[in-house]
Amino acid sequence: MRNHRFLVFLFRYFFSVLTLFICSYTHAVVINFDDIERVHTDPDDPFWADQEITDQYLSRGLLIDGGYLNSYDPDSDLIVSGKNYLQGGPYFGLTFVGKLPTFVSLIVTSSHEDVVYLNALCGDGVTLSQETPGWAGPDNNTPFEAKKLITFTSDFGISHIDISAFYFLRTSAMIDDLTYHYSVPEPAAILLFIMGLSGIYGRRIKLRGNR
Repeated sequence: MRNHRFLVFLFRYFFSVLTLFICSYTHAVVINFDDIERVHTDPDDPFWADQEITDQYLSRGLLIDGGYLNSYDPDSDLIVSGKNYLQGGPYFGLTFVGKLPTFVSLIVTSSHEDVVYLNALCGDGVTLSQETPGWAGPDNNTPFEAKKLITFTSDFGISHIDISAFYFLRTSAMIDDLTYHYSVPEPAAILLFIMGLSGIYGRRIKLRGNR
């Protein structure tokens, strides 16, 4: 009976610690830009580039180049999850610092219904490319699609995403709900962890048998 209670205790302990172990590797970061209050240089003459976003999310592993905080029109069909979005200029990029995420997703809408090009640089030097539907000349005139979900995945991590648009105007793309995940532990690491707990359990049983 005592051995049974000990096995139940060990199983619960093992499950709790393993869950914490895996969760420490798999936390997600979600940025929808609603945590920053929109301000204008001149309230009587608001401008889309009044408020540049650069290192405001550095503590969350993100630097932004060429991105400006804007707010949706309350009646807009483009609203994703909240009042704000990030408006990109002609040179627009996201750089991940520190530990690199292995999965990145974002909602992308072209500012002018043209194609938006996204190129993700991975930790192994490989570049992954995606684009949104839209106008890119008479030979590539796909129907425009707003609020396009774009995802990138790399086991080597993603260090930078470059965002540009076909027209190359002052404004390129609107992005929202940027989400990125970090890698899960390798199976070998989990196996070593299980073996360690098994060793503790075996030693406990041996000591109890010697009493």
